[in-house]
Amino acid sequence: MREQPMMFIKEFGQIDINSIQEVGGKGASLGEMTRAGLPVPPGYCITAGAYRQFVSRAGLAELLAQFAEPSTMKNEDIALLAQEISQRILETPLPEELEQEIVQAFTQIIGHGSLAAVRSSATAEDLPEASFAGQQESYLNIPRSELLNHIKQCWASLWTERAIHYRINNGFDHRQVYLAVVVQQMVDSEVSGVAFSVNPMNAKENEMVIESVWGLGEGIVSGKVTPDHYVINKQNDPLIRYVIADKEKMAVRPLHGSGTLFAEVAEAQRQRSSLSQKDILELTELIKRIEEHYQLPQDIEWAKTGNRYYILQARPITTLDKAPVQVDESIGESEFFNFDPELEWTNLGGVKERYNKPSSVLGWSILEPCDTEGGLYAYRSISKKELPSPLFAANIYGYLYLNFTSLKSLQPLKMLEPYAAVPDWQQFAPKRAWFQELTLTIGSIKAGNKLIKSLAKDFYAMLPGYLDKIDKYKKQPGAG
Repeated sequence: MREQPMMFIKEFGQIDINSIQEVGGKGASLGEMTRAGLPVPPGYCITAGAYRQFVSRAGLAELLAQFAEPSTMKNEDIALLAQEISQRILETPLPEELEQEIVQAFTQIIGHGSLAAVRSSATAEDLPEASFAGQQESYLNIPRSELLNHIKQCWASLWTERAIHYRINNGFDHRQVYLAVVVQQMVDSEVSGVAFSVNPMNAKENEMVIESVWGLGEGIVSGKVTPDHYVINKQNDPLIRYVIADKEKMAVRPLHGSGTLFAEVAEAQRQRSSLSQKDILELTELIKRIEEHYQLPQDIEWAKTGNRYYILQARPITTLDKAPVQVDESIGESEFFNFDPELEWTNLGGVKERYNKPSSVLGWSILEPCDTEGGLYAYRSISKKELPSPLFAANIYGYLYLNFTSLKSLQPLKMLEPYAAVPDWQQFAPKRAWFQELTLTIGSIKAGNKLIKSLAKDFYAMLPGYLDKIDKYKKQPGAG
């Protein structure tokens, strides 16, 4: 007797890049790569149609209708509504026919006793003009017994405050964004990482960047492990620059339960390159294949177990339209700059204590816009004068430095005291008349009070953009 086709399940081999409205951006990309013959771990998608049916049966239409004019809603109202929607999703049982399909697909595709990554895949996700990456949840090492609960947690994550504010700020209609769920066989990787088919630090198309850690990729995307960093010339594959990190910990599969835990790395492995020259060449060829297939620069997650590489995710790089970082090619194999030597830069005032290790490409892509935009916001709240430089943060030999030229024009002397802990401080101290200092001090106090009063509004408006940067890499790369 022939099996009935599943209504809400699509195997990777049944979908492609044109299936975004059905399985979301993440699912569509995995299907596209599977059909292109790329090494993707097997899996399937629970379609956005399943989510729509569940929402209808859960009686959520009335709650969702309140988002018809989200820009007029107060933040506290959004918070309460988000909580109510999420709670309703988690408490409502799945329809019986949907539950049967999900479990049957797991048994057939993943394997009854195997583990899976369960990941959200929004239908407006991973488009070139906007990255929804990290706005919804993903879960690693999930057994069949916990599958249904984690699928509902993925659906509920579409209605967190963070995700709601992100959609408001980017002009997406809440009622037209749906959530598919990717269920993918876990790769218990020995080495994992990310790769950029175009160097995001300087936007050079002839360079790619690979970063890697021991164990599961959660180590790199969580920021708990500093990765090894390699810059490769795509045209002839030589290694241009590299930094081998001290990898103290690694993310591993727990002996019991789902998720990941962090274990100590053996002393002999900590400062050893996690990729051999052969590994780098093989991975480089695979990254080039993916970019050639999509005809767009790609942000890729990968894992290696034994002698085999797996691609866990690929999506367009959405940040290359920014001004490229200037890289000084003469400073050695493992270093890079992006600062204006005509300005003064400092790592005092607690900076070097907080950021006491070199930043990776991933870390810098988060740190630089946060510091620069935060500095610009503070400056504009105090002064209408033109800034000495649009850059507030600089990468000097991998370490964070702040634009002291701008800080001096922004802050009164009293606020600059943390930076005065150098013998030649007077050489760098601002030269201002007493009345200028008084005017700047009063302006700073007024601006500070204004900032505090407007904090809630501005916080909710700006936070999703920053979190999008941070969460771009928080994708559970043990299977993506």
